[in-house]
Amino acid sequence: MRLFNKKVLSLILAVAVVFSMGVVLANAAGTPPVYSDVPETYWGYEAITKWSTADYGILQGDGNGHFYPDDSITAEQLAWINGRIFGIADADAKYDGNGKRELTRAEAVAIIARAFCIEPLDNANNTFADNAAIPETYRGYVNAMKAAGYVQGVGNNTFAPNSTYSRAQALQVVYRMISDITDKNASNVNAAENYVIRKAGVQLKDSTVNGNLIVGHGVGDGEVTLDNVTVKGKLIVFGGGSNSIVVRGKSNISNVEVYKTSGQAARIKVEGEAVVKTVAVAENGKAIVNGAITTLIVDSNASVDLQSASVVTVTVDGSNAAVNVDSKSTVQTATIDASNVKITGSGKVSNVTVTVNAKSGVVVDTKGTKIDVAKGAGDVTNSSGKVVAEDGKTTTTAGSSSTGSSGGGGSSTPGGSGSHA
Repeated sequence: MRLFNKKVLSLILAVAVVFSMGVVLANAAGTPPVYSDVPETYWGYEAITKWSTADYGILQGDGNGHFYPDDSITAEQLAWINGRIFGIADADAKYDGNGKRELTRAEAVAIIARAFCIEPLDNANNTFADNAAIPETYRGYVNAMKAAGYVQGVGNNTFAPNSTYSRAQALQVVYRMISDITDKNASNVNAAENYVIRKAGVQLKDSTVNGNLIVGHGVGDGEVTLDNVTVKGKLIVFGGGSNSIVVRGKSNISNVEVYKTSGQAARIKVEGEAVVKTVAVAENGKAIVNGAITTLIVDSNASVDLQSASVVTVTVDGSNAAVNVDSKSTVQTATIDASNVKITGSGKVSNVTVTVNAKSGVVVDTKGTKIDVAKGAGDVTNSSGKVVAEDGKTTTTAGSSSTGSSGGGGSSTPGGSGSHA
């Protein structure tokens, strides 16, 4: 499984401190702004008035009663929109690029899609009539946004990919994509689409999110609590620290994707009857898993600490990744599918399979672990450099983990294909 990588973060983090229209937060919280060029009959009225309030501050006008809805949106302005949605602090915002450059429709939609971690549909069945005219770089994202109902084109099933995108059109797409954004505790939410938690200290309770639940960058290293929350899409984690994210009650979340790359590692803590099935840590991500999950997926340069965790299956499919298993944690099966991967710690890892894609540099320190090495995968060593499993063989490491399971005494048998002997 390959997750979004640093390209996603660079798009979201490319936020301007000031954009060309200016940033005006003059409206009282919750008070709809009045723009002379956005009457109630204007097609984008609801989206513009909602996201212009000071509660959200996603994109506003010039402070003199004008929004300029039909002006072309620039790269700088769209970066600002994404940054405000996910809670990137204004003082820390940075912009890298030509902010005055007007975006084409295809480019703007692709940027929004990637910011929300929407995967491209390269072989979509229901496409726009002018699909072939959409640049290949953006086509899959436009297809995915159409399939989700977030973009509708310009009529007659056409998208006009190379036309410019307006300020109103950008906010309309956001309006379709997001049910709400919260900076404070919320309960009894039934979100039809995506739902964004923008600040730390938020507790979401007794709620259902039919789209993705997004923990934004604005959470930083803070805490978020999900109590009796069902997420039918994904829990997407950009923020959170060592005390976050707590999943409790009868919460049910099938898929968690962690994109936290700086500051503290984002902890996924599963308590009581809560169910979390899969946690995937993206490239350069940092995560802590605490509690019981079914599957852990680790991408390149990611690091994961298992703390009092129970994991059925671990898959490491990116190089230079590390998984540490503490003394109170267990892993039934781990598959290493890349080079320079480390599995360390004093916890119990029952089985490790090293595939032929792991050419070198695999380290396994855990005791009493059966290691099955495919032919051509190279020797497996411990952190001291001692070979603990030879290329093409199946070996059980000596000793036993601190969980009390006994090892197999270091026996070795031919492995060859990488299947258990």
